[in-house]
Amino acid sequence: MKVGRGQAWRFAAAGAGGVLLAVAFPPVGASEVAWFALVPLIIVARYTRPRAAFRYGFAGGLVFWVLTLVWLRRLAAYDTPWLAVISAWFLLAAACAVYTGAFVSTIAMLWSGDGGAGERVSAAGAGRIPAIQNVGRMAAVALAWVGFEYLRGTLFTGFTWNGLGVTQYRNLPLIQVADVGGVYAVSAVVAMVNAGMALTAIELARTLRRQGGVTRRFHPELLASLLVLALALMYGVHRLQDFRILDARTPLTPLRCAIIQGNVSQDEKWSEEVALAVQQKLTDLTERAVIMEPELTIWPETSVPWPLSLADAAPTFLNELASGVGPLLVGAIEADEANSTPRYYNSAFLYGADGAVAGTYRKQHLVPFGEYIPLGTWIPFLERFAPLGYSCAAGSTGTVFRLTKPAVPFAALICFEDTIAPVARQAVRNGARLLINQTNDAWFYATCAAVQHLSQCVFRCVENRVPEVRCANMGISGVVDRTGALDASTSAALARGETPDTLFRVDSVGVPVASYSSTFYTRHGDLPFALPCGVLSAAALAGGWWNGRRRRGAPMA
Repeated sequence: MKVGRGQAWRFAAAGAGGVLLAVAFPPVGASEVAWFALVPLIIVARYTRPRAAFRYGFAGGLVFWVLTLVWLRRLAAYDTPWLAVISAWFLLAAACAVYTGAFVSTIAMLWSGDGGAGERVSAAGAGRIPAIQNVGRMAAVALAWVGFEYLRGTLFTGFTWNGLGVTQYRNLPLIQVADVGGVYAVSAVVAMVNAGMALTAIELARTLRRQGGVTRRFHPELLASLLVLALALMYGVHRLQDFRILDARTPLTPLRCAIIQGNVSQDEKWSEEVALAVQQKLTDLTERAVIMEPELTIWPETSVPWPLSLADAAPTFLNELASGVGPLLVGAIEADEANSTPRYYNSAFLYGADGAVAGTYRKQHLVPFGEYIPLGTWIPFLERFAPLGYSCAAGSTGTVFRLTKPAVPFAALICFEDTIAPVARQAVRNGARLLINQTNDAWFYATCAAVQHLSQCVFRCVENRVPEVRCANMGISGVVDRTGALDASTSAALARGETPDTLFRVDSVGVPVASYSSTFYTRHGDLPFALPCGVLSAAALAGGWWNGRRRRGAPMA
């Protein structure tokens, strides 16, 4: 296919936008780049017809997702054929890029009647666009980005990874708006600034074409976007001050948590030959940590190297260990053999100080092709491709575990569940005042996946104003407080570009038990903001494409 000059610059600009977006996320993590990463895509949309704009947006999105999901290549280290790894990598990237293409196409519709959209960049219709119209378009850009980001995280089980707002996870004043609109509120602010910069550049180019030079004048587009940013920062600073005052009046309940990080490699995790060695290693680390008098000891996801069953009344080493060290939260595969066909769950077990199981939680949001094979129930042949040798079943409800000394209610989020806002929100609505993420990031050890995972969970804390303790088998273990601030040692390690290799650590986390007040986001979720954005964006895209077909005289189905 021959690519003309007009197509070439559009593909180049879209690709540049994809690269800039990727640079804003780990491993590079240049969060400041996010403030102008969308500018090339918006400019492409300005000068392109909506249907063609989808193609360029998809190309830019594909570049971004291929780069940011580079950690998927690590699957090849576990005897996964390279063809399967590359196929999964590119198919997931392509699926996500569809939403970027939809965003660019929808934005192109904003200019479809302006005389500037088309396959050639010209001065047609070069009169200045009224400022109020441009400001309205900026708002539409921000809302459309949020809408398609929400749809990506919701449709077909969703993929909530690496929303635009996540790039700002270390920007504490800015991310406080998440307690109103979730991470999508942060994405909206970043997208609004991008839109202001893009439209300012477009107006400068328009003036240059008409007058042969740039004249000094007022740019309301840029001012409006900076005003939105300033308001978000002011809100964030105010909220941070509120919490300092609140904590002085009503102290947080301190909970000392021992975080046990086994650092068991993925190729050894289910090996029967090393199962006893893994058990002994975790036990030894726990007994070392107990010297520091923790009030809760946490093991990572599926840290027990064999399935556990609640129906088995025989004492296990976990019963005996908990009797000596106090409450113990462990991750394990749960085997439910009550029926003729066993069912397996990715579960968290809380053992009380008396050695008995005090509660269990079954993971609700499973990873396709990782924990279960889609359609495997109806096509048994597919089950042979399950990484564990079988598919797990999803839990149907959340669990709030309750400690007595101190009296702290908490919920477990297993693996990537702390990237999914509704799961964390429901746990807090059920009464949890602390979130504990048990994860096994060994699948993607020594890649940027661990830092990307950490950056997502920060927003669950801000959205619901509860802290989180992270316990990883491999990856990053630590504490995030209810303002989204990382603990000092984790923050320092990330600043040095390192991923901490923890064996065990004992941290005190402040839990808002007496002082907790639910946030707007906890009460209402995505209903007031992200959901309407998603509906309107989908409707705008569908309506624009339908009208395009009618204008070209295409037959109606």
